[in-house]
Amino acid sequence: MSMLMILIEKLSNTLYGICLGMLVSTNIEFAKSLIVFDSIYMIIWLLPLVTPGNIGVLEAVQIILLKSLGIHLKIASILALINRVVTAVSEYPLLILSTMYLGIRVKQLTDIVKSEKPFNV
Repeated sequence: MSMLMILIEKLSNTLYGICLGMLVSTNIEFAKSLIVFDSIYMIIWLLPLVTPGNIGVLEAVQIILLKSLGIHLKIASILALINRVVTAVSEYPLLILSTMYLGIRVKQLTDIVKSEKPFNV
């Protein structure tokens, strides 16, 4: 069952990349889309460990990967920006829904943050 879920996840990342390419009139092959967009998906999960918000780093990695696979720099840049917008637009509502589902209110989160003591340096 878990193997099936992994395959579905990889396929959806690949199709997402192909659809983004179609939006900017670029044909991205299945294999290239799998390499670029599945790699980006993995980086999204790993980058917050070293960069807060991973702003800019994700786009740079995606542009480098797309450019190395033969996509023109302008198209690669547009795809990276569209990817950031789609990711933000889709993740923030999910974050809000999940916190509402769990019963966490913004006030509770701010109280938790305020109660934490900063490190004494």
